[in-house]
Amino acid sequence: MEAKKILMNYGFLKEKISDKCGTQEAFAKRLGISKQSLSNKLNNKTSFTHSEIFESMVILELNNTDLERCFFMPR
Repeated sequence: MEAKKILMNYGFLKEKISDKCGTQEAFAKRLGISKQSLSNKLNNKTSFTHSEIFESMVILELNNTDLERCFFMPR
């Protein structure tokens, strides 16, 4: 039996990226990944790694509540 993939809602994360970095491209560069890699993550094609989530917290100045809203809110 195949496990069902949980799709995440990255709307709040996109708002934070816009607020703190201006563009997704600028955020991807600061995160150390390609624009395409970020796009894949935001479109639920691939997942964020733990280290990418941690670095995102630093870059976007996220508190614990923001962290939950950004990375752990299913659709």
